[in-house]
Amino acid sequence: MRRGGQWLVAASTSTEALTTLTFDASHPAYSFFSNESMVPLMVLTIVVIAFLIGLFSAFWRQNPWIGLFLINAGTLVKIFVSIAIGKETGTAAIVPSLSSLAVINLVAFVAWRLFRNKSEAEGAT
Repeated sequence: MRRGGQWLVAASTSTEALTTLTFDASHPAYSFFSNESMVPLMVLTIVVIAFLIGLFSAFWRQNPWIGLFLINAGTLVKIFVSIAIGKETGTAAIVPSLSSLAVINLVAFVAWRLFRNKSEAEGAT
């Protein structure tokens, strides 16, 4: 192959790299990426759409507590699915998910305290 006036040599592929890249049919994620069954992909799609509809309805009703509950539940489901499908690699989603969940809950708590104190101050005057 010639590119930019130089010849590029194709990289040789070791058998170890090929076995690493070969997708194992016994892997739990195989059902999502194969064409054998569309059920897992459809279930995942339905759950994601239901989650988004729930968040939109919480926003529409101006109820942050329903939204916060859905975010917490969605994050826990995400961790469960990541571990169930990804096995060892799925555990990589635990720390970022829980840390972002802690930040979201902390911000919600601080906002709740500020708004509660503000409404109490307005009620006292």
